[in-house]
Amino acid sequence: MKLDASDKYMNQETTPYDIQNIVFSGKFTIDDKLNTDELEKSIDGSYKKPTFPALVYKEKGFSNTILLYNSGTFICTGNKTIDDGIRFIQSFTKKLTSNGVAIHGITHEIVNIVATGDFTLMIDLESTALELENVQYEPEVFPGLIYRPGPMPNNGLAPVFLFFKKGKFVCTKLKDIDMIQKWVDHARRELVDKGLYLEATTYQ
Repeated sequence: MKLDASDKYMNQETTPYDIQNIVFSGKFTIDDKLNTDELEKSIDGSYKKPTFPALVYKEKGFSNTILLYNSGTFICTGNKTIDDGIRFIQSFTKKLTSNGVAIHGITHEIVNIVATGDFTLMIDLESTALELENVQYEPEVFPGLIYRPGPMPNNGLAPVFLFFKKGKFVCTKLKDIDMIQKWVDHARRELVDKGLYLEATTYQ
């Protein structure tokens, strides 16, 4: 049963969200390829898996992780804020230099931000799959609906959303933290404006 347009759901202007992960990609400028096997022995908190080509570095008590390849490229994941990621990269850089790695420069950029939240409405996933474009919904395989909205004018890349029936969502693939709120609010307005939500009493 669809709710009337005067319902309280229509009056929520912004939807809060939490950032779960900010992923950086970067590269150290070095003279030669790194010997990650030797670095594993000398850097506390680092380890290698036999079937994985990168050195994995973590600090006890923190969620941040760096994957370092012998070419000098790296991925830094598990960051809750941009500053958190930059500090972790800087800390790891100092560990490399203190272990004899000559670093002539470093570049890095945000390649993905993952945010989660609650639209505070129950989503009619079946109707959403029919009404919106660029949707993937296979409930027998995965309980969520994947939605790829088209890009906003002059705003670069569009995110990928996961919608769940109880109103929870995941927003990923954005690189600009300032765009998250705009896209989350845009997605919720689409659901409300198109009536793609359920009255709580109809949910089983």
